[in-house]
This record gives sequence, structure tokens and C-alpha cells, in this order.
Amino acid sequence: MSSCSRKPIPKRQRPLSGERFASTRNDGARPKKKNDSDGCSPPSRILREGDLVRVGSRCDRGKKEGELGKIKKVINERHSRKRKRTANFRYTDESSASKKKTESKPKAEIKHKAKPKQRKSTLVSGKTKDEGSKKQNRPSQKENEKVASGDKINTVISIAPTHDANDTFEKHWREFERTFERMEKLDRYDFFQKSQYPAVASESPDTSTAKLAESCEPGTKSISDTNNKPIFFDDLRSDIDNGRYVLDKKKIEFDRISRIYANFGLLSSNLKDDDVKIKLNYEDSIIFHEKSVDWNLFRNDVIKMCDIAYKNCAYGNGTTGTLSYTATKVKEYIVSTSRRIETKQSREMELDNFRWKFDTLVDDNNEACVQGTWRQIPFPKRKYENLTSYTICDGLSKEDISNAKHELITSMKDRFVGVPYNFSDVGLSESWMKVMGGTVKSKETSEVAAAIDSDEGVIRAQVLNTIDRLLVEVQDKCMTENNVLKQRGLRVGKYENSHDGTPLADNPEVTEQPVWGIDCFVQRNVIKMLEKDAFGSVAVEFLEKWLLPAINACPEACAHDIKCAARILQGLPPWSSDTTSPTKAPKLTLLGEAFAEKVRHGPEWVKDAGWLLEKTADALGFNAFRVHPKGHGAVVIAKEGIAANNLVTFYTGEIYPAWRWVEKLDAIEQTQKMVGLKPALADFYNMTLERPMDDPRGYGILFVDASRKAGFGSCLSHSCAPACEVKVVSIGGQLKLAITTIRDVQQGEELSFDYNAVTESLTECMSAVCLCGSVKCRHSYLHFARADCFQQVMDRNFPLAARFSLLVRSSAKRVTSKEDVEILLCHGFGTAVFGAVSSRQDSTNKFADSMTYVPTWIQTFVAECLRYIEYERRGLPSALVMNHVMNDVENKPQ
Repeated sequence: MSSCSRKPIPKRQRPLSGERFASTRNDGARPKKKNDSDGCSPPSRILREGDLVRVGSRCDRGKKEGELGKIKKVINERHSRKRKRTANFRYTDESSASKKKTESKPKAEIKHKAKPKQRKSTLVSGKTKDEGSKKQNRPSQKENEKVASGDKINTVISIAPTHDANDTFEKHWREFERTFERMEKLDRYDFFQKSQYPAVASESPDTSTAKLAESCEPGTKSISDTNNKPIFFDDLRSDIDNGRYVLDKKKIEFDRISRIYANFGLLSSNLKDDDVKIKLNYEDSIIFHEKSVDWNLFRNDVIKMCDIAYKNCAYGNGTTGTLSYTATKVKEYIVSTSRRIETKQSREMELDNFRWKFDTLVDDNNEACVQGTWRQIPFPKRKYENLTSYTICDGLSKEDISNAKHELITSMKDRFVGVPYNFSDVGLSESWMKVMGGTVKSKETSEVAAAIDSDEGVIRAQVLNTIDRLLVEVQDKCMTENNVLKQRGLRVGKYENSHDGTPLADNPEVTEQPVWGIDCFVQRNVIKMLEKDAFGSVAVEFLEKWLLPAINACPEACAHDIKCAARILQGLPPWSSDTTSPTKAPKLTLLGEAFAEKVRHGPEWVKDAGWLLEKTADALGFNAFRVHPKGHGAVVIAKEGIAANNLVTFYTGEIYPAWRWVEKLDAIEQTQKMVGLKPALADFYNMTLERPMDDPRGYGILFVDASRKAGFGSCLSHSCAPACEVKVVSIGGQLKLAITTIRDVQQGEELSFDYNAVTESLTECMSAVCLCGSVKCRHSYLHFARADCFQQVMDRNFPLAARFSLLVRSSAKRVTSKEDVEILLCHGFGTAVFGAVSSRQDSTNKFADSMTYVPTWIQTFVAECLRYIEYERRGLPSALVMNHVMNDVENKPQ
């Protein structure tokens, strides 16, 4: 191969049926074809080791049995040398026996051979604990990926590998050897056979083997250290036999975890830091497939062999039968074939590794998840009439409209008004504890009462309640002094402008777009996945600050696939180049472009965690990581984010008086019953506007409905860990609802607030699965407020008959008592709470408010209701405790 002056070697016969058969070489003669019959006998020269002799032609079929036996013996010796196993592959006795048994079977039986179950080990207090194999009745990966819209989560999702890791590696290694043999067959003129060029051989196989054995890292020693001397197939075969192309996957996993911990500053090389930092041990790197074929190294070596051949010989210019032509064919074959097989084998091992590592991830998850049809497309764009101020609802008379507008007016200065209804019941809770502790007769009940009287939890709750109320007052005072109400609010980019990713001229800070979320089931899977790997210290930050924004940064067509968000976190396009052509790829949203810049400058561990999430979702399937649409929301696109205590906007909509709002709800409920419709989950576009108690007109309630007419504030979603809150403010002589940030909001985060919605239906509460995805998620965005134990005091002391009796007695009263006036003032009930009956409008359209306009029977009835509320506050805790004690007594075994 070092000299190009010799003539090309004639063509030899191709192998037959996978064996090493070929025609003998006759230098200078044309190659013999399969059907040639020249009548001559086979050559009588002595066969050398490595020669391939043609058999089965017409001229040699009648040869003696002894000569044919010699030929077969030479062939078998060469074949056995080619198939020799290296000493590095130390299989277990079970796998070796299984392999020998398998090789003696026909192919049909090998295909259906039962794989031995894999016994996996976990590290428990420094020791390995045999956990056994997992369930066998699980859906396959193909069945998991088959799930589409309309499917329900009713099967176990995770799939643990049940075959042996050594079996998989043996199968891959046999495929690797077959590829090498096919590559050798491309060299039809033995250009890369060292036996044909002994004078130019770089070094003997023994020398190469000795050098490889002396190296401390045999899998990484470069075959290219030959000073451009020719490389032959025998050199590659020697490296194969010595395990050069066996990749240590366990070491790669160890290096990956070490690099992640090093980025966190958690690795310790000092023995004194045991309690703070982490010491990694190579043996602790648990992975299912600990070795694989190093296709990349093998491909590089073959390319190096071909490149050296090009350099040492430029004869022929690619003509058939020349060295350059053969080198080109070998190089093209190994590049295309090795990459295809490498991709297939890597994916197979990768899926096994992640399924084995996170096998119990889904099995141990009992969190709430969205049931039924999995919607994979966003909800239609919400259409509403944009408002900049409040408007009165339709269907009211002119007088009612004037009264509703009057309810919004206040004489308070421009400020945050704090907690509108701040009636303190600390004294009531103290009184029921003392009464219960001193008047009970039962021994068990008195013990319970004494424990409650000294319960630190009750005292702590009272103290925290007081501190929270004071904190709100101080915060509102500071925000008022910092002129937050004078801020302009956030600049908003509308959905139609941001959908195609075109930048806006006014440089928006927030964009309105379709938003997506995950339920508690998926949130727990992500957290546990990160904790089980090397990201336990940053699991919450990755989830809330990176993953949730990345989901909203995905194009609408693929936002339901969490792998798209994982690719964005790695700095890659959200779609895979293998499945989507560049011309058909969806366009990035305005948030997607902004967030991609943030990821590029983000910490390195974010990319590692994104890679882990993508591979885990690929292994476990879509069901373990479903992403659901939430509607249209508002996400921050400003590079610097939004600071805390900033004005977002004012919540605007249609104003409903309390009586009108109750009528609307009753009409909806009656219509549903009449038509036979099932009650649907409300959209929660309505909000309560409470007048503050310290307003001269007292406490009152109005309802703001933003379903048809609204502003930007109605787009904000619910979150159990919100970034904003809604507060009542007085500005310009009018009461309004202001939305302000309560913490710093980073780019990509969604603006949200806690809806604090309440329902009396348990079914509705369980159906309202929260999709905020935060670690503080309450599973449902509705509070259940009608447990049977909470109704005991009312059912016993204030039934329906008692309420009607109270109404009759109030109607018979002619004068409001002093006690009734005091309790009304104590709760801040003035003219505003009684609405239109407490005011008069003169000819100049000015309103005059006075309690003298309110009928006596109404004042008396409201005062009696307030007395019952106070009584219930005293009696309800006692009833709950007694109910708990009685249940324990009834359930106690006799």
C-alpha cells in the first residue's frame, strides 16, 4: 500500500452465504467468474494461512474428499480467528451458557428466546439491596406513545427493562463484528490486508497488543499514532480483540454527575467537609448498561486508515480496482452504516437506562391529575370588549344604574385601603377555649379541652393572623407613600401582534398569549426525577423559574409536548430536526425569542437538567409529562423582568350590585336544571370589590364581571404561589381593584394571582385541577367550604325554621335597639351595605346617605345574623372537637 507502481490485484470471488469463500488468485490473469468452466483443475500450490479458496465450481465438484476436507479446515480456522472473543468481555456463567445455547439454535428460535429478568440494585446505607424485577403487565413504549386525544390515564406508564444488560451488549457487539466483516469484503483486492504487504507493515499484531495492554486506558489509546504509516484490517481486528472499542458508560455517567456537582460547588476533596459537600465514588454510579460499542472511535480509526491510504497513494484517481477507489468505498460505507447503527443502539440503551433508573417514578405518584380527554391544542382566542374603566351591567333601570355608580364613590384619599373587612375574632377564640376547658364534665372531653387551651398551634395561628394583618397594613402604607398608584402600569403586547413573533414598536413588557400548565402529578414527576439524579438542590428553581416559562415559550403546535420545552432549555430549537423540516417548522413566539436569549446566558446546569428531562420523557412516554392548555394569559417578556410592588393594571369589568349578581347566579342554576345541563366549571372572570370598613359609608360589596367586557387584568391565571395580588384602592374619589406584583417576576414567568375561589360542591372542587405547577400547589384552585362537620352548629342551632322565625320577629319590631346599632358599627355596617334603601337622590342628582332611611326590620334582621355569626365562631371549634372525640369513641374497638 506504500507503493503505487504494482499492478492492481485481480478480482476474487465474492463470499457465499456469509462464509469466507473466494477464488484463488492468479496474478496477471482476469478474475474468474462464477459460471466459468475452463476445464482446468484447481491450482496445486500449497495453501497458506489466510488464503480464501473457491469451492463448488463445475471443475472441482468431483475432487476427492480429503482435499475438500483440507480446504474446509483452512476456512474454519480463519473464520474462528475472525470471530474470536476478547478476554475483556467477562460475561457471567449464566450469560455465557445462554449464548452458547442460543448460537446452536435456528434463527426462528433465537428470535423468540425469553430474556432473563434483570435484578437491579439500589444503594441503601452503603450496601446494595436487591429489589427484584418490576411488574410485567405494563404497556410497551409503543403503546404509551400511541396515546392521543381522548385517551385516559388508566394504565401504569413506566416500563422497567426485564432483559439482561449483557444480552443487549452481546447483541450489539455481534452487529458490530458483522459490520466489520462487511467492510472487509469491500476490499476485494486485499489492499488493506497486512499479509499481502509484510514489508510496509507498521508493526506486528503482537507489538500492537503489547502496547495496548500496557496502556492504563486501553479504550482511549489512539490508533493514529503511526506517523502516517499504513493501517490494515489486522490492526483494527487486534484492537477489537483487545477491547479498544468498548465504551465505559459507567465512567461517562460518573463524569456527568461529577461535572454537575462541580458546577454547584458540592464536590469535596477535603475529609473535613463530609457534612457539607459530596464525595462521589465511581462504584456508586448506577446505570443499567455499563458498556456499549464505541462507534465513534471505530469510525474515526477507519477514516484515519482511509486517509493515510489516500496520502500514501494517489494512483488511479478513483478508478475501479485501485486503492483510492477501495478506500473511498470503505469510508463511505463505514460512515453511513456506523452512524445509523450507532443511533439505533444508543437509543435502545438510553431508553433502558432511563426506564430502569426512574422505574418507580410514576408508580409512587398519587398526586391529582387531569382526567379524561387530553387537549393538545390551545383554547380559542378569548374575545372581549376592552375597557379602561368600570361600566354598569346591562338590564338595570336608570335609578339602579345611578345607585350602582354611587356605590363606587368614596371620600377617602388616594391610597391602598388595606384589608376591607378586618373584624378581629381573637377574643371569640379565646373565650371558647376558656369556656370549653372549664365547663365540660366528661373526663375525655376535658382532657381534649385542656390540650386545646394550651395548644401552641392555636396560639401560633392567632399570632400569625395578627402579624399578617399588620403586615398588610404596613405594606399598603409603604406602597401608598412610594406613589405606586401613580405608575402607568405595564406595557402590553396583544396576542395578534405577538403570535407571529414580530417585535412591537412600543417595546412591551408583557405579552398576552396562550398559556400552558402542568398538574401536581407531572410536577411531582419532575421534582422526583431531578432529586433522584444530581439536581436536588435546584429542583424547585428549575421547575418554577425555567421549565414553566419554557413551556409557554414553545410554539402552539408543540407546547403540549414537554420535550419541546426541554430542548429550549438546552439552547436547541423546540422541534426535532428528524421529524420537522425547516420549511414546516412552527415560528417562535415573541416570548420564545426572548427566552432563548435568557437560556444562552443562563447557568450550565439548566442545559443538563433539560437534557435529563428530555431523555426521561422520551423513556417514560407522554402520559407521565402531560402539558395542558389554560387559556390566554400574560407572561413577562421584559429582559430585566418586573420588580416587586409594581402596578400591573386595574381589574376592570361590568359592575353588578350584590342583589343583581345573586339573581344572575340563580337564573343560571335554574336554566341548567330546566334544560338538563350539567354544571360546568366557572371561568372565574368575576371578582368581589369590598368597600373598606373605615370608609364613612361603611363596609359594602360589589361584583366585577369581566367575562364580556374587561381589561388586560382579566387574562391573569390562577396560581397557588402567585406573583401578583389584587387590592382595593381609592383613587380619584373612586374605589378600584389594583393588581400589583408581590415579588420579583423574571422574564418568561406568568403573571398570576390566587383566585381564592370557594365552592360548596365536592365534585366541582375535585374536578377543578390546578395547573399552576408550583411546589405549593393545593391540587385544586377551588376551596371546599361545605364539609358536613362545618354545618353542625347551623343545623343544630340555626335551622331554616329558626331563620324564618327571626325574620318574622324582626318585622314586628318598630325601633332599632342600642345593642343592634352597636353590633352593626362593630362590624362596620353602615349605609353602603344596605345599598339603595339607605340613600335618597334629590333633584340635583346628589345622594344623601343616612341610616334613618333604612327600615328598622332590616337593621334588626342583619344585627341578629351578625350575632349568630359570632356565636358560630365560638361554637364551631367546640363542635368540631366534640365531633372528633365522638368519632374516636365510636371507632374504638370494643
